[in-house]
Amino acid sequence: MDKNSTTNSMSPSTKSNYKGRLTLEVLLESYKEIFKEPEGLPPIRTHDHTILMKEGAQLDNLRPYRYSRVQKDILEKMVKEMLESRIIQHSNNPFASLVVLVKKIDGS
Repeated sequence: MDKNSTTNSMSPSTKSNYKGRLTLEVLLESYKEIFKEPEGLPPIRTHDHTILMKEGAQLDNLRPYRYSRVQKDILEKMVKEMLESRIIQHSNNPFASLVVLVKKIDGS
């Protein structure tokens, strides 16, 4: 069965989705070096970015978000994996990074 006979039997919206997926696959293949999984931190730069505080300024003391035990376990696992693969590193920064957890379409 050739590509034309496959797409001819599809509805217009399915055909459009199929063509879009093919286009995306071609694009990702063309730029696979850009889209590959990171293998560590970026190279050391000539300067480091810092957040300068005004003298005497106080940090906001906000209560952290509460996560369910399942979400907390997922976060800890992901952070551990990223630390081990050296995508992230430990920080003593007084500011927190917000984390957003979103369910996948398949519900996981």
